[in-house]
Amino acid sequence: MFEENIPNINLSYFYPLEIIRKWVTSLDYFYFYHDRREGQKFALPIRFSSKDDLLTKLRELGIEIKMVSDDDLKPIKGKSYTIEEYQKFNYPTCIFPDIVEPRRVTLFGLRAYVRVDFTYLEISVAGNGTDEDRKHWCVGNMDFEICLALEKELSKLDLIKDIHYELESDKQYVSKTFYAKQLGINA
Repeated sequence: MFEENIPNINLSYFYPLEIIRKWVTSLDYFYFYHDRREGQKFALPIRFSSKDDLLTKLRELGIEIKMVSDDDLKPIKGKSYTIEEYQKFNYPTCIFPDIVEPRRVTLFGLRAYVRVDFTYLEISVAGNGTDEDRKHWCVGNMDFEICLALEKELSKLDLIKDIHYELESDKQYVSKTFYAKQLGINA
């Protein structure tokens, strides 16, 4: 379907094709996402239609909803911060400036990252490896296993009907449809 749009990206540059093929064919909701600037992650985009719909979905995921306050610590432009200091800042979502971006969360007892875009919220998993390969911009088998466990729990929720499948045509989301030929799988 998207054969003419396949980007000239060597997927095996990141991981052996067998590993990527396993991830793509085993995951029902999460996508392997790669970007030269942002790194890699497993991402699950879920559409929302309004502020109320977003809040409903965040509650369904068990994510604490925080509102932006005048008392929130704000970073000073040009000043460096440690990761511990940086994590104390509450940043507003890009579309609803009164809602704090969820960022690092625990879903069903598992580490994940949640961010809100203009039309969807994204659950992502990355950087959960061992000490030698633990980098927030890379994924590994532990991240894959976390995604499988999350999918099992997420499949029980109503919000799963709103997966943003249209992103399969985005070249950064390695999907069964877009990369079928390169991965040697049937779409």
